[in-house]
Amino acid sequence: SFAKSFVKGSKSPDDCHGHGTHCAGIAAAIDNSIGVVGVSAGARVVPVRVLGCNGSGTTSAILSGLNHIAANDEPGDVINISLGGYWGSNCATNSSYVSALTNLSNAGTLIAIAAGNSSANASLYTPACINPANLHTIASMTCAKGWSSFSNFGIPPCDWIATGSSVYSTYKGGAY
Repeated sequence: SFAKSFVKGSKSPDDCHGHGTHCAGIAAAIDNSIGVVGVSAGARVVPVRVLGCNGSGTTSAILSGLNHIAANDEPGDVINISLGGYWGSNCATNSSYVSALTNLSNAGTLIAIAAGNSSANASLYTPACINPANLHTIASMTCAKGWSSFSNFGIPPCDWIATGSSVYSTYKGGAY
């Protein structure tokens, strides 16, 4: 199966943290008069779990997840990556994720990456700092169209800004 966990000690791709379910709902929650409707309502969501229940993970698990996607995706598929960490200077060329994301991008996979939540320049945070074709780094704004105080920033690598504060969506355990 394409759905898979790369978290050591967990075979389930199910989200036990909640953030992945929240992002999936924003992207694809079905229009069924319950809860919310996603931007691409009803789109097929395939979980590839790389983070533990505490929201943290390893570079090797994340790279394994990206390589799994590369082995199973088709041109035009979309992946959403809402994770990251501080890298520092030369992030865009030296980050551990450069090759994997560039290869996915070159194969025609569309990639959306969160800019990060450290109120800092996104060019210092991986994988947000990576900027090949087909990869879009998204910063966060409020519903009132102001800058989210937590959002990373900077052009490049940020390509877009979208509402990311106080967004109602799905949550683990069937909650909203």
